[in-house]
Amino acid sequence: MKLRLRLIIILSLLIGVLITTLYIFSYTAIFSRYQLIENNEVKQELGRTINVLDQEINKIDSTTKDWAKWDDTYSFMADGNQNYVDSNLVTVTFETNDVNVILYYDSSGKLAYGRAYDLDQRTWMEIPHYFLGDLTDKDILAVQPSDYTKGILALPEGAMLFSSQPILTSMGEGPIRGTLVMGRYLDDPKLLKIAEILSISVETRSVSDQSLPQDYKDALAVINPESITPINSSRIAGYVLIFDFSGDPCLILRIDLPREIYLEGQAALESFLVYFIVIGICFGAVMLVVNDRLFVKPITELSEKVAEIGRKGDFDERIHASGDDEGASLIRDINGMLDSFKEAREKELKQRTEVENMRREHFKELLLGASRVINSIRYDLRGPLQVIRNATYLLREDPKKVDTLADMIDESVESAISTIEDLSSKTQTGELNITVTDLRYVIEMAIDMAKVPQNINVVTDFSDEFLAILLDVAKFQRVLDNLIRNAVEAMPKGGTLTVRSRRMSDAIHIEVEDTGIGIRRDDVGKLFQPFYTTKPTGTGLGLVSSKTVIEALGGTIKIESTPGVGTKVTLMLPIRKN
Repeated sequence: MKLRLRLIIILSLLIGVLITTLYIFSYTAIFSRYQLIENNEVKQELGRTINVLDQEINKIDSTTKDWAKWDDTYSFMADGNQNYVDSNLVTVTFETNDVNVILYYDSSGKLAYGRAYDLDQRTWMEIPHYFLGDLTDKDILAVQPSDYTKGILALPEGAMLFSSQPILTSMGEGPIRGTLVMGRYLDDPKLLKIAEILSISVETRSVSDQSLPQDYKDALAVINPESITPINSSRIAGYVLIFDFSGDPCLILRIDLPREIYLEGQAALESFLVYFIVIGICFGAVMLVVNDRLFVKPITELSEKVAEIGRKGDFDERIHASGDDEGASLIRDINGMLDSFKEAREKELKQRTEVENMRREHFKELLLGASRVINSIRYDLRGPLQVIRNATYLLREDPKKVDTLADMIDESVESAISTIEDLSSKTQTGELNITVTDLRYVIEMAIDMAKVPQNINVVTDFSDEFLAILLDVAKFQRVLDNLIRNAVEAMPKGGTLTVRSRRMSDAIHIEVEDTGIGIRRDDVGKLFQPFYTTKPTGTGLGLVSSKTVIEALGGTIKIESTPGVGTKVTLMLPIRKN
């Protein structure tokens, strides 16, 4: 077999093994991370759905409480006057309060009066059989003024969101004259409204349903407390058990989401594979050219001149020359060529060692690059995920702030999605989502999201005038988050973080200044180089991506720093008149 063919085979095998190893590593280190993020997203959406159901129950409970603690209701339970019925228990009441049943039970547990209304058909309907029976052992009716119940009822007609409150005076005084119950069926129109709020597909099935679809049965067998199952390469489903007011499982809730994160991971993995193949082919071609010029050709020429010595395989052997004739000269030439070949062999071994070291260093760089990408993803997603967590907590504490908190969650989700898209596209910023924005609001939100330690004093200096500016809010918030985080990390022992904004001619200047350790002058000029960092755990991508975003917005970024004094970063954004 020719030497050149051997080199081609060896290089092909080595490159194939290297590409396979890198691909397996990328799949293990990166794609598994995408899958984890996807599962977390489904869990968060399940949590949001449960929160919306809780809000609906609390809404019914609030309405029930208002009606139960009302002098008119208190009097009605005593005299049963028809005027109360004609004035209050009409269709408009059911439609306005979004309830299907309003029931009045006296102190003995007997149904004194009740009505049921079909919100879809807008017609009166029969009261569910469950409420017509004896409810004294159902833990629904109030006995004391402090008794109340709310939650979900599993009825033969379907699941119902309900609340029961003791009937008292408007001042909340007794004695109680019975119990007021209000309820709303968790039917398809209600689920459709919830799905519209969450922008996802929502379904529920009773756990006792004998005709449960197979996917519900499979999820019910492993649910703890939720179950996540990919439907196909583009959709994923999440399941969670819902318990009734007594703590027994009554429903299994299913949501359906697009697998955007999974597809993003697949695209990233395919991109890595293409990069590895291209690099491998280029590396193999260069190695073939180098080996052909440095080794194959000289060896071929030498073998033609010293064929006999070559057949012996002893390249240390020398031919003794005697005399000064042409033969001796030829022998000396042959010996000289053998010496040269020996040197070439030693050089070849040295070059092979160097090439192997280069290949190892290259492999280490690829591993380091992948590690930095993973750390960058974790770094940029930490802030938005924390906002979502805080907003979810506040939403449970105070459901009345649902609009404000929902906006915060939406903005954080959009920020997280934008971060993943930016990282996957490397140096490309992608299409900007430009909106008219209150700059002060964006800066204050970025400071809140940064979670500045208590040993750092935050000083804000904003212009008095309203600074409306055209921005991609999600990308600009990540820029501010990166700058604030760098400033905080530069002040491990505490200090002062100052954020300023003001209008200067036709531009707006935003300054982030710290009193930290500062940066050496030689290092300042390198801060915008990819992967260059002065921090032991940094990726060297934060300031690079920040500069890319600011320049995409038509602005500039400038860094000034004095060691031992601090650092000031100035963002200059143009004011677009149109």
